[in-house]
Amino acid sequence: MSQIWPARIRWPASLVPRGTIWLCPTDAASLERLAPWLTGRDWRASRRFQQHRRRQAMLIGRALLRHALDQQLQVPVRPWQFRLQASRRPLHLHAPWARRFALSLSHTERWVGVAVLPGAHLGWRVGLDLEAADRKVDPRIARRLPGDTTTRADRLLQAWTHAEAALKADGRGLSALGRLHQDGPGSVATDLFRIRTAALSGLPGFPAACGAVAVARPVTQTPSR
Repeated sequence: MSQIWPARIRWPASLVPRGTIWLCPTDAASLERLAPWLTGRDWRASRRFQQHRRRQAMLIGRALLRHALDQQLQVPVRPWQFRLQASRRPLHLHAPWARRFALSLSHTERWVGVAVLPGAHLGWRVGLDLEAADRKVDPRIARRLPGDTTTRADRLLQAWTHAEAALKADGRGLSALGRLHQDGPGSVATDLFRIRTAALSGLPGFPAACGAVAVARPVTQTPSR
């Protein structure tokens, strides 16, 4: 049986609180399926991308964010409006009551993923990173990754996805890499957040790709569920 997109993939059991992750290929069929979640503003904004694939990925990303939020809230299709912060972490603009959900968006050339995590109003953050299997990690960045580094390309790429997911959850992106350090098994921290990360497994449609998701809470906050 062929896969129906967008697809919900398994949230790592080691991470609490639990969220949801949605995945979709960046192809014409996906764009057609997700078109009800797009607005005229989205189509106009997509014109700034000259490459067709980048334009398609941008549109699918916006539509998938809305689809994921609709599924979380169990509501009909709504044209939720978003903007991206400097760290590329989506921030919900309208319906303040919906801001209790933290959001994260990631894409490769062929795939778009979205993570939704309840508890944003309690300080929880989420970060999602997807990387193509042939992605090369800049050696200058590799030397700055927390924990043990390795020369094996596949393990280095997986280490980078964990770090990138953590940096997205932190909210400051790559600028906070120098503040990221190991904080126990499966955990890292910055000056602002304690962060747990986990690899994504069973990603449908691209078994060789890497993925990781991170959940973060402020360093002054005690864990809650």
